[in-house]
Amino acid sequence: MHSKISLFVLSFLLLPVFTVAKQIAVLETVAQSDLLTLQEKQYLTDVLRGEAVNVLPAEQDWTVMTRESINALLPPEKTAEECEGACIAETGKAVSADFVAQARVIKFGSSLAISVELYEMADNKLVSSFNGRGANVEDIEKIIKEQSPDFFKKACGSACDNQSAVEEAPIGHQRVIVEIETDPSGAVPMVDGKAIKCTSTPCKALLEVGEHRLTLSKKLFEDKDSLVNIVENNQKLSLKLESNAGSLALKPVMPGKFDQNQARVKIDGENGQLGINELTPGAHKVVIKHPCYDPIKLDATIEKGKVLIFSDTLKRGVGGLELEVHQGGKPQSVPVYFDGVRVGVTPFSGEVPLCAKIEVGDSSNRETVLAELKWREVVKVVHEMKSSKENPVAPQKETAKPKDQKKPLKKKFWAGAFVAATYNDFYGTEFGFGNLKSGDDYTLKVDGADDLLGNYWGVGANIGVSALYLFNPMLALHADLGIASRRGSGKSDVSVKVFWNDVTRQPEKSDLELEYYVRQINIDVPLALRVMLPKSTYAELGPMMSFNLYSKTKFSVTDVYGTEDFREHDCFNAFELAIVSGVGVTRPFGKTMLDVGLRFVVGVTPLSDGDDSPRTWQWQLNVAYWFI
Repeated sequence: MHSKISLFVLSFLLLPVFTVAKQIAVLETVAQSDLLTLQEKQYLTDVLRGEAVNVLPAEQDWTVMTRESINALLPPEKTAEECEGACIAETGKAVSADFVAQARVIKFGSSLAISVELYEMADNKLVSSFNGRGANVEDIEKIIKEQSPDFFKKACGSACDNQSAVEEAPIGHQRVIVEIETDPSGAVPMVDGKAIKCTSTPCKALLEVGEHRLTLSKKLFEDKDSLVNIVENNQKLSLKLESNAGSLALKPVMPGKFDQNQARVKIDGENGQLGINELTPGAHKVVIKHPCYDPIKLDATIEKGKVLIFSDTLKRGVGGLELEVHQGGKPQSVPVYFDGVRVGVTPFSGEVPLCAKIEVGDSSNRETVLAELKWREVVKVVHEMKSSKENPVAPQKETAKPKDQKKPLKKKFWAGAFVAATYNDFYGTEFGFGNLKSGDDYTLKVDGADDLLGNYWGVGANIGVSALYLFNPMLALHADLGIASRRGSGKSDVSVKVFWNDVTRQPEKSDLELEYYVRQINIDVPLALRVMLPKSTYAELGPMMSFNLYSKTKFSVTDVYGTEDFREHDCFNAFELAIVSGVGVTRPFGKTMLDVGLRFVVGVTPLSDGDDSPRTWQWQLNVAYWFI
């Protein structure tokens, strides 16, 4: 009787050793694509799976299924990334798992929220869960690591607490300590398809003596699968992993003496670096940002074992600046310098190179302006000049000044030169065909005369001198004196029909091919009122007087009998009046300025005295350089 009781007690103590093998599948974390990237979701899944490996004892035949083994057991039309809701139970049955766990991340207010659930497939019931909130992905990772131990212990119960005792139990095959190391380190080992306590090499594991299949996995390296024979305690296993990566060498050229360490690199939304980046083969999206340059976006296709080099030159970025300088609360007009080069006076509005040194004042009293410039954004800055006591200038000999002496005014008169390209056209004419009169015995009808005007066009050029008088910062008078060359031609088919009043006579028809050519040389004198607009732009409107120096026309008429040319010289009036309007932009260059503008000219008076005389219709692209 005593021996039977001893045998019963021994069997009860050894019961945890002889357990049935169980599998747990950790499915992919679920989150909207605009909330977490694919890499972030996979990483959180790996963290949760790693915690399952740490908690569930492999020595009691617990197997934590890998991502690859789950996908291999799923039907071809289904992936673990697409599974959520009712699909969890279906997936658990498809991969023959005893337990299934999955995390879900959602947006909750301005933070992230995570919920993790563990289901037992035998009864299809929820056995464990936890929830948490965090500001970012790193906070979510901490929540998983803190809550997972108690979370997974619900699957194995008290067996998890007796794990160390089971490992040291002398029942069954002999176990020895094995040291696993890899080159490089950081690989995750699995023995006989099961996870072990060792989660990153180098590490030590307790294995049975005999032959085992050792699988090693590491990001950017090929999985290594080896048969190893364990024969002694403290046996060392050293294995070398083969790279599965290519390299992206980011070596952009950055003109100027700026700190390259300020560059920020993102590869597929994750942090990268200037220099060598090891990546998995395939397509990757790369963004390089530096506070002094235009951002660079590129698609990089990486091949295994090869290096892709990016060495383009970055372009200096620009931002907008609206700068005012005050002293004693009053606005001041002082010179403005970018990187030591004068660009204008305050109030200043225009583009400025990013990271430029901005200074205001003259050579005896120049101050640095602090401005946080932004790429392609306008920044408004008001700089307060220091008083002479705070920022003394070189002493100067004082001279007596009359009490009524006024401060000098800003420059009011500018002079320079201009050049323009013109597009020439006419309006308001049928070139005489609209005035053909019928006789007492017949009626005339002309078809196609309108096409001659529609097909007429030409190009020309203007060159001359310009003057600009500023009444105030918002209003100015602009005048040009230039010589203009205008050319144009048109071609059309015209049909002239004669209908006789005598009904016994048949109508007659003549098909003509007409070609019209004009050349003019004029002196143009536009006088326009200019209104200054924001961001150094302007608009103009005023009359233009044009004096014809030379004109020539040629009219070619072709019919079944041949071609006849009609030529005229000096056939246009000596004076023409037109209206000119336009818009443009002004850019200062030190003590000079440059205008680029677009004008539209429409004639008021006809070019000749004829009833059907054409009028001018013209576009001008003008460039003016103000240097006086």
